Amino acid sequence: MMRKATAKIVILTLALGCVVWFIFLLTSEATSESGFELVSKGMTEAQVRGILGVPHGVRRDPDKITYAYGGFTHFRWCTMEVFFDKTGLVVSKFHDH
Repeated sequence: MMRKATAKIVILTLALGCVVWFIFLLTSEATSESGFELVSKGMTEAQVRGILGVPHGVRRDPDKITYAYGGFTHFRWCTMEVFFDKTGLVVSKFHDH
C-alpha cells in the first residue's frame, strides 16, 4: 500500500514539473523584447551585444554574421536573430513571435 502511494506522489510530482517547465518554455522570450526593438540597421556588433547581451549562438559565413538568441536549445520558445554584413553592421533582424 505504501509503495502505491509513493509511486503516485512521484508521478504527480513529475507531471507537475513537466507542466511548469512547459509553461516556462511558452512564456519565455529569447532576450528582452524591448531591447530587441532598439536594434536597428547600421548598428555594430558591440552595440547589439550591449543591448541584448552575449548571443546564444554566432554563425560566421563569408558574407554575413548571425547572432542567435533563444530557441529550444536554450529553453526559450521563440528565436530572435540579428544579421550583420561582413563588416559587422546590422542589415536586418528576425523574431518568430
